[in-house]
Amino acid sequence: MDKKNRPAGIRKTIQKPFQVECFYTPPLGNKCTKIIEIKYNRSCGDYVQKNHWSYWTEREEDWENYICDDCLISLYKNDKYTFWEKFAGEKKKNILRTYVNSGSLKHKRKIMKCDGKCCETACCYGCRCCEAKTKQLKKLKKKE
Repeated sequence: MDKKNRPAGIRKTIQKPFQVECFYTPPLGNKCTKIIEIKYNRSCGDYVQKNHWSYWTEREEDWENYICDDCLISLYKNDKYTFWEKFAGEKKKNILRTYVNSGSLKHKRKIMKCDGKCCETACCYGCRCCEAKTKQLKKLKKKE
């Protein structure tokens, strides 16, 4: 039943948000363990799709995988190979690019005090010396 033909007083049902774990593992780090809350969007009558990996890849086998905002930003900025290989078409790439550049996706990480160790998880927003170590590791990998 569409919106125009719906009798007065009948509302769309509201679904409760559910929680899932991020599946993403960055090239130089450990698997992300962040828990994501997937909210229901009443206006479209479905759950928000931006964290659903199959929304980006348009592949059936990715249906049960979810990715947090921090990992989407990290993937776009640091893991260009996965970004260009996995994303389905220019439209999805442009949508993510717009989300990142407009600020729709924001880092929800805290800047930590430096403990002298390189940051190990995708959801850890490191200090400058840790970021420098990560850049050095990337350069070494490229040379190999």
